[in-house]
Amino acid sequence: MLEIKLGKSKKLMLQMMLDRFNLPMNKLILPMVFIVFGILLGSISSNYLNASEELEMHQYFSGFLNMVNVQTVDRGALFHQALTNNTKVYLLLLFMSISVIGIPFIYAIIAVKGFIVGFTAGIAFKVLEAKGLAVVLCLILPKELILLSAYILIAALGVALCSKMIHMILSSKKNGFEPEKNFIPKHMLKFIPCYVLLIIGCFFEAFVCPVLLKMVL
Repeated sequence: MLEIKLGKSKKLMLQMMLDRFNLPMNKLILPMVFIVFGILLGSISSNYLNASEELEMHQYFSGFLNMVNVQTVDRGALFHQALTNNTKVYLLLLFMSISVIGIPFIYAIIAVKGFIVGFTAGIAFKVLEAKGLAVVLCLILPKELILLSAYILIAALGVALCSKMIHMILSSKKNGFEPEKNFIPKHMLKFIPCYVLLIIGCFFEAFVCPVLLKMVL
């Protein structure tokens, strides 16, 4: 009974959050499908590395694990790098969201994000074996749960914005009415909480995940 109540409360919280974004639940399905497709494709692709590439990846991960265990990670620099990289993707998605032809590019971008996550996790499992599980659970999973959730929301909002723009352009040509003023700025405000989620994900990547990994190893 308690699990059922917790499940219902989580669904209610998710629905309340989506209501604030003015997003129906079904708008999240397609972005989630592309994310999952990218993760699966990335994990499968990790099995097709040749021997030299596997050795190179093993050396990279081993060096990183030694750095986590022996040295102090520069978490400020790590946070700055993660935030810079995610901000670039965020701005690219925003640009595609205000483009009439942006919908396929939005889906392609989040599929690539999923591919990178799946490929990284697959490589960690393959070259590090048991330690790879620790890397995935402590270093990759916590931050990606937050980051990918943010990207799913951004993609759903971006597709909704593109769709509305296309509808308004076609309706204005057909019926001759004036498009809604300040429509894009009002819609763009919905992307701000998504960027906050990205910042939280970057914080986890820099300050929480290395600590979790060091505790396990």
